Amino acid sequence: HEWGYWGTCRHNGYDAETSVTWKGALKNGIQEVANKVVGRGVLVDIARYKGVRTLPGDYLITPDDMEAAARQQGLVFRPGDFILIHTGWLLIWYEKGKEAFWNSGSPGIGWEVSQWLKRGRAAAVGMDARNVEFMPCEKEAARNIGLPDWQLPIHVELLRNQGMMIGDLFDLRELATDCARDGVYEFMFVAPPLNIIYGTGSPVNPVAIK
Repeated sequence: HEWGYWGTCRHNGYDAETSVTWKGALKNGIQEVANKVVGRGVLVDIARYKGVRTLPGDYLITPDDMEAAARQQGLVFRPGDFILIHTGWLLIWYEKGKEAFWNSGSPGIGWEVSQWLKRGRAAAVGMDARNVEFMPCEKEAARNIGLPDWQLPIHVELLRNQGMMIGDLFDLRELATDCARDGVYEFMFVAPPLNIIYGTGSPVNPVAIK
């Protein structure tokens, strides 16, 4: 139920019961950004920074990880960035199968990085793991959003509270290899969603142009 996901309201204070109906999201529909998801993209290669092909399924990415990896890469964050985080986790799908991918937790960000993104005024965050956020979730994060039993609290914090778009299951393998080869971790990022009227989300075909 949409109300259970958002609590009593959606981003910008819209009432969850009246703004989401059988027609879809009458407010904040995905069509509002169908021509707007373009800007400076940056890749933060946490897997390479840690010296591994893939992070463990129980790895919680911290602000220190983000900043240390960026320093190693010579990357400076700017407000409005589309931040892509390479964990290597998609390799689990290709090398061990879908059962291992879906049932072995998932590396990702937690509450501290969600607040770090807010302070940095990022436009969006995407990742190659099953969810952008660490799984299983931090209990404290669920309490912080006022939904102590919810399993995806960082989704609510970013989407509802911050109005920040998120992207799951991005295949960042080729991009990570290319960035490591030429040492350039910034690029033009283009990923407009489908123009689905009142849609709550959409597939995208993300493109990094260097």
